[in-house]
Amino acid sequence: MELKEELEKLKEEEEELKKLMEEFDKELEIELKEELEELKKEKEEELKEFKEEELEELEEELKELE
Repeated sequence: MELKEELEKLKEEEEELKKLMEEFDKELEIELKEELEELKKEKEEELKEFKEEELEELEEELKELE
């Protein structure tokens, strides 16, 4: 009987661990999505700044050519 109880206890612990892992996975996924979104915004801003700088340089070159 003791082995049966031990087995049942182990099964319960296994289920609890599965739930914890699922919760952890969900939290990790949320964190990663947030970080990815932030990186995306940063890169979009960098690209925007780069394009603005390039445009300014081209405008200056055009003025010099006129």
